[in-house]
Amino acid sequence: MRIWFDLANSAHVFLFRGIIKSLRERGHSIAVTVRDYAQTRQLAERSGIPHIVVGKHGGRSYYKKVVALMTRSLKLLAIVRDLDIDVAVSHNSPDQALVAYVLRIPFVTIQDTERQIANHLVFRLATKVLVPLPFPDEKLRWYGACPRKIAKFEGVKEEIYITDFEPDPEFPRRLNLPMDKVLCILRPPDFLALHDRVDNPLFYEFARFLLSHPETFVIILPRTIQQRDRLMGWQYRYPNLWIPTEAVDGLNLMYYADIVVTAGGTMAAEAAMLGTPAYTLLRNLRAVDLYFADKGYITIISSPRDFSKVKLEKKKEYSVFRNFDLKEKIIREILGTAYGNSSK
Repeated sequence: MRIWFDLANSAHVFLFRGIIKSLRERGHSIAVTVRDYAQTRQLAERSGIPHIVVGKHGGRSYYKKVVALMTRSLKLLAIVRDLDIDVAVSHNSPDQALVAYVLRIPFVTIQDTERQIANHLVFRLATKVLVPLPFPDEKLRWYGACPRKIAKFEGVKEEIYITDFEPDPEFPRRLNLPMDKVLCILRPPDFLALHDRVDNPLFYEFARFLLSHPETFVIILPRTIQQRDRLMGWQYRYPNLWIPTEAVDGLNLMYYADIVVTAGGTMAAEAAMLGTPAYTLLRNLRAVDLYFADKGYITIISSPRDFSKVKLEKKKEYSVFRNFDLKEKIIREILGTAYGNSSK
């Protein structure tokens, strides 16, 4: 069987690399396309995933996003049409959804964000829509996902790949991390995304709050070159700040960190699975974020008044939450969709 994965941003590399490896070990042929956005290409290379780079991000403009969607879809169509693909898989790639629809390829999407406008297109074109249990049923109906194509799973998508994570004991030494400091990992907002298009000033205020404490060492992981350039000047003012200029192994970084703060959702969930205190500054909270907060896995920071909730102390123990069943369920859904007999 030939399976096509489309990786559109950095998190997709982590989400699918274990699944890709497992499918290859079972004798399936894999084709991977990558969008040149954030650290996606670098991470795919470091993960040893053979791939073809196709297209770039459209930017903030709705018009440019539509142009990028059509342009990249046409490029994908030219590449994929002769590959005899049995099933297409992505984390809600509208480009892949269009191509799969035109070529009549069964298409599986994984999505955990009910605030993504692209769901209107992707859910309607998908053969199978995989979402976590907290994903609201009314939103599935609103986005056009009929009941026969929906499969809900227990847990969150981050568990799919955290299960395979093995910490590298040499990682702190290779990066020369000051492990005697309170290691803080920060991820800025994705203000190019459709669901969170306005930059979040609370992130920068919170970053300054952490940097003002001499016992901290802060690592900021920019999403884009523009964010990196905006923040680089901070390194001259704050000796306890490091902004990597190349992609780093985010999972190992979060595993050895003492706190993780993100203006998105994925890294907060990853940190929680890796046993690291996690804080989210995301304004448009998803049902999954509220689920995690309710369980006490992440803490929501909505204003400077909440800064006092952050515990600036060394982590007392290291652990990884593993859910071996979830990755197998996703693989069964992918193969079942190709065979026309998806399990539920």
